[in-house]
Amino acid sequence: MICGHGSRHKDTSTEFQNFIKKIKKRFPKNPLSYGFLEISSPNVKLELTKLIRAKTSRILTVPVMLFAAGHIKKDIPDLIKASLSSNSLTKIKISREIGLDQKLIKAAKQKIEETQQTSSQSISKKETLLMMVGRGTSMEKVNKKIEKISRSLRNQIKFLDNDTSFMGITGPRFENSLIISARRKFKRIIIFPYFLFTGVLLDRIHSVTNKISKKFPETEFLISPCFKDHPLVIDAFADRITKGLKGF
Repeated sequence: MICGHGSRHKDTSTEFQNFIKKIKKRFPKNPLSYGFLEISSPNVKLELTKLIRAKTSRILTVPVMLFAAGHIKKDIPDLIKASLSSNSLTKIKISREIGLDQKLIKAAKQKIEETQQTSSQSISKKETLLMMVGRGTSMEKVNKKIEKISRSLRNQIKFLDNDTSFMGITGPRFENSLIISARRKFKRIIIFPYFLFTGVLLDRIHSVTNKISKKFPETEFLISPCFKDHPLVIDAFADRITKGLKGF
């Protein structure tokens, strides 16, 4: 059971379906269902209930999310408890989150370097700042992981500096951080949204960046695409699924 967050953004739905197709190819012998926690259909609780009523013996729930924040820690376990009746024989477990997976860090590095190559300007890495953007959560440990990934990528690619900002409920907020970084007069700022899929937050990043770039014409602002169905991302989720299936 692939469990997504859900979004009103049409591109998110298309990208999620592409993700599902590639996961299916990795596990052709395993029946696959999917659902969403909110907004989009089908609803994951309803899909779980159908599988339980069909007397499915084992269900591996795979959160298509990067870190173990509120959805993985609380929402999905609560849904599982609500779906299971007292006399149900179905065993349900949740696969481990992706977290600080080197495959995703490698994928991020590839995307950032590809984004550099889209520019016609000759700007050195020593004149470039990497701005990592996370969703943000109330769980400080998760936010610290984004900061750690940001530093790791700066060191691997050998940019002069890096910064980390967030679009959600925590700070520093992306817009403020981007203004502060632009005032430091880097010739280039590369923005990497550490998101799986396109969505409303990525649209906001583009909108904010477009506004700020007009105030700092001497700086080139480049925005990398998010992960989507990058082969290394599929590899990372396939690893979690394989380990989860073996754990039954």
